Amino acid sequence: MQRHEGTLAGAGQAPLWYWAQVVESARAQCLLVHGLGEHSGRYRHVAEALTRQQMSVWALDYRGHGRSGGRRGHCGGFHELLDDVGRVAARARSAAPAQPLMLIGHSLGGLLVLAYALTFPRTVHAVVASSPALDLAAPPPWSERLLVAVLGRVWPTCAVPNGVHPEWLSHDPAVVEAYRADPLVHHAVTMGGYRAVRRAMADVRRRAGELAVPCLVLQAGDDRLVSVAASRAFAAALTAPGSAIRVYDGWYHELFNEVGRPRVLDDLCRWLAERVR
Repeated sequence: MQRHEGTLAGAGQAPLWYWAQVVESARAQCLLVHGLGEHSGRYRHVAEALTRQQMSVWALDYRGHGRSGGRRGHCGGFHELLDDVGRVAARARSAAPAQPLMLIGHSLGGLLVLAYALTFPRTVHAVVASSPALDLAAPPPWSERLLVAVLGRVWPTCAVPNGVHPEWLSHDPAVVEAYRADPLVHHAVTMGGYRAVRRAMADVRRRAGELAVPCLVLQAGDDRLVSVAASRAFAAALTAPGSAIRVYDGWYHELFNEVGRPRVLDDLCRWLAERVR
């Protein structure tokens, strides 16, 4: 297996950090997309599971996150994040043009891969969304909505806490402590970034029936960050053959980091393997 890492020039010349684990005679290329405030390095164990199934893996830190450039938690529009994903997806496709490309995203990354597959369906073979950020677990108060509507326009770079409480991520204390201690994790989101994401949530929910590629939704049953009901409704509207949803009752938001993660990784690998037979 070949391992490499580096940077790409993103839109506006923002440097984008990426890494890859490329296996010989791979059956597919997989692209991992992380969630809000975190980074791709937290998914190395997911990559290891996929490479054992003869799938090459690519991952990136999109702008404002991890080792990539940009103001923390900010984007000038959701299209910038999609462009970041697209640049690494293009690198993965160019490495193996004949192999199918699978997108796997968690939380905000789940929203991103769904939006990308809706926008560029001919470039994607299948998509997996883990606890996707299709809506918030609890609706924000009207005062917060008003604040975002105003400041998102007049002061888009104004940063506020992103609302991700470490203890809501996993029942595994080691995961929670590692998240708290991780220097590449940040806890901010800007008003402009938040506004862009909220608009994308509504758009992707509305277009669920248009998704033309198979989709697997993996949803934490006791998710305190994103809406379980929104994931169920999205999955119910899917029409592409092979699409499915798995709900893990009682589990917290980060399914790939929960105490029962081998079960989730097995479900993920089995579903992807069925798409490339």
